[in-house]
Amino acid sequence: MAGYREELEKLRFTPGEKEALVHRLAAGTGERKKRSMRLPYRALIAAVAAACLLIGAVGAASLAGISPAFRALFGITSETQRERLGAEQVNLRFEDLNGSGAAIVIKEVVADQEQLYAVAEFIPPEGADLSPMDDGYPVLEGDWTDTGVVCQFYTDEKCTDLAMERGFFAGYTSYRTEGLEFVLCVNAFDDLPEDGTYCWIDGISRLTVWQGAERVSVLEGMDFELVLPVISTASYDFRGRDVIWLGDSAFVVVDDLTLSPISVTFDLLIMDGDAYNEAEKTYGPWEAWVVLADGARVEAEFRRVATISRGLSRGENDAEYGYWFRADHIRLSLSCPIDVSQIKDIVLEPGSGFHFNPEYFANDTYWSQVNTTWKES
Repeated sequence: MAGYREELEKLRFTPGEKEALVHRLAAGTGERKKRSMRLPYRALIAAVAAACLLIGAVGAASLAGISPAFRALFGITSETQRERLGAEQVNLRFEDLNGSGAAIVIKEVVADQEQLYAVAEFIPPEGADLSPMDDGYPVLEGDWTDTGVVCQFYTDEKCTDLAMERGFFAGYTSYRTEGLEFVLCVNAFDDLPEDGTYCWIDGISRLTVWQGAERVSVLEGMDFELVLPVISTASYDFRGRDVIWLGDSAFVVVDDLTLSPISVTFDLLIMDGDAYNEAEKTYGPWEAWVVLADGARVEAEFRRVATISRGLSRGENDAEYGYWFRADHIRLSLSCPIDVSQIKDIVLEPGSGFHFNPEYFANDTYWSQVNTTWKES
């Protein structure tokens, strides 16, 4: 999200300069290096059950090598989609460092530009009472009275060399799929470090169950330290901007676009927060999809991941704020893995498609070696 953060540091405009700001934001491209969602976890238990029925119908061999949890989470129904996702089986076992006999087995891992996903099986200590799980939603988490679960990225498996000199902040969540299998997700509000080849997760200490609004402990006093390889699906980062309208009054700028087979992420620079809020109230939630070269439409879910806003001065006195500049970080989670070489348009409705071409979003590698469909249009 570096694009709009740099702009925010410079923003001190009078109303007469607002139009100049629009033109400047809509102009200019540059290149950033290629870098090595998901629909929200949308009742994943039911989705996994549906995936299991699908396996029975099409034959298990056709989708071998990827778990029902990932098939459900990423909407995978074919071998081609499985290959596009690029998840890998790792089968890593981590014992409770406190010696309870519990273990966590990491079965599969995959990451896009902002999130790392792992299928994990929790193996309880012998004789553990798991009856509270019969009525509630279990999660693997850290001690909520302390710092919780800590996630960091390193360049080496021993986790001695941080992938970034500064701290990189990432969140952790766990979602049960069925039984004692979970999807663990490490999520960031910025792109994952390019040289982060291992993810260290420390502090998982409890198996708890949410029963309504109440959190009930099932097992506690454990200490897990996980080191996961970062298996990245192909993703591409672009420099450039495009101006679109949402609804009939919300003027926005799309900035810092990144895409992968499973998600599209970008910053939405909002010139008039009141107009945007009104348009969202009238037309939202926003619909989004990707159009492929053959005309196929792949649905996506529009998710606001983070918001930054700043007051902008309208006069000589900086304390007189006339309007707020707002930037939302957006993730479009695709309904199934796509071939990134076949993307023709990215659409938000009601509004317009991006000008998804080299003139607006620059990445020499992508446009010259990956996606050449734009040359034919």
